[in-house]
Amino acid sequence: MAILTPRGRPHRLSRSPWLRYGSAVAFTGLALALIVVLHPWLLHIAVAPFFAAVALSSWYGGFCPGLVSTLLSVLAISVEALPVVDRLRLNAYDLPILLTFVLVATLIAVLSGARDRAEVALASSESRFRTIVETANEGIWLLNRDGQTRYSNDRMARLLGLSGSSMATTSLWDFVVADDAPAAKEHLQRSRAGETEAFEFRFRRDDGEIVPVLAATSPLANDLGQVTGTIGVFTDISERARAEAVQQAVTEAAAHDLKNPLTAIKAQSQLLRRRLDQGAAIDLDRVARGLSAIEASTGAMERLIDAMVDAARLRAGHHLTLQRQETDLVALVTEAIDAAQQTTDAHGICLETTLPALVGEWDAPRLERVLSNLLSNAIKYSPQGGPISVRIECHETEGTPWAVVTVVDRGVGVPAVDLPHVFERFHRGTNVGRIAGSGIGLAGARVIVEQHGGTLEIESTEGIGTAIALRLPILSIPD
Repeated sequence: MAILTPRGRPHRLSRSPWLRYGSAVAFTGLALALIVVLHPWLLHIAVAPFFAAVALSSWYGGFCPGLVSTLLSVLAISVEALPVVDRLRLNAYDLPILLTFVLVATLIAVLSGARDRAEVALASSESRFRTIVETANEGIWLLNRDGQTRYSNDRMARLLGLSGSSMATTSLWDFVVADDAPAAKEHLQRSRAGETEAFEFRFRRDDGEIVPVLAATSPLANDLGQVTGTIGVFTDISERARAEAVQQAVTEAAAHDLKNPLTAIKAQSQLLRRRLDQGAAIDLDRVARGLSAIEASTGAMERLIDAMVDAARLRAGHHLTLQRQETDLVALVTEAIDAAQQTTDAHGICLETTLPALVGEWDAPRLERVLSNLLSNAIKYSPQGGPISVRIECHETEGTPWAVVTVVDRGVGVPAVDLPHVFERFHRGTNVGRIAGSGIGLAGARVIVEQHGGTLEIESTEGIGTAIALRLPILSIPD
């Protein structure tokens, strides 16, 4: 097998030109010396040493040095100024021998050059293949019929938590999760039978972590068509599995959140219908309260659906289009508090402000959704009940007036480890237990606030409570 340099060239072509061509001259000179010294014994094979010189020059230096050795050999054989080798001087009988030598020696050099080109092409092809394999995002694993490792790329080793060199002595069965081993054996048997397929199963990494993978396997055959093993391409689908789990959790939470107001609407409507069916006197105040409860529940459903639509738009890479209009923030907060208060008897929501009105240019429906989310979170994460305060203030920073709405509860609080992630989509606190939620409310709220040019900031201590401050620049609508 030829020795190849890292650049994919045969080793002899990487030698110094002085060595390659110098060796051709040396080999030819050695052949001439042998003729001079041993001419009585080389009478009938006088050109044999020169054949050897050409072959050695081609082997050591390649095509061009072989050609140089051929030319030097012809010159040495045909020279007239060698009285010591008088019998080698050319005549009509020796000419065919010289021509034969030239043809054969040239053929040797040409064959050497062809071998060099073939080796360069093979090495280049192998280099491209190895580059593709080693830089692939998928793990590539060649296994023998028993599942032992024949080859693996670096990505496969990293997927299993190993280094490339430590993969050589491993087996597929060292990493397959025990529960998935029977299915993996069945797939391997089908691969040995010549089938190509794709399937999912799990690896247990060297550090014990479980990694779900998508495997695409094909039989590996020798030149006779006999299956000698399996080649597998393995893709880490951990992120996809987590996304699917999160999506399922979000769907369940959204269904739960939608079910609550639907239950309230159904209960109020059934109560009102029963009173009508019984012919009872219509209590207008009770009817009004029932209709208000229905309206509040439908509003909650509408806000949740709008939040899900906005979340879908944001995931698709689209920005929200704000519908700005003149809005009184004090009135908006008051309405949000009234709606939230109707959902709980265990909490008292108190508005604290000295401002009769605070008007700016905002998207009222989306801000109402933000406020409703903050209030519903304050209620939800204060399962023992208690006071909830809402403060409205106005500050001026660098000549710009800012509206600040702060919602403070005395609930479970947010653990310090979760604080940096509370505004991330689908993230929920580690201490919420079975408290239902989708994990999209605060993430969507922050986007809405930031598109208004504002900020949403949180301060929280686990077990004590949470304060969330909504800051909005007050923009006036020009006359």
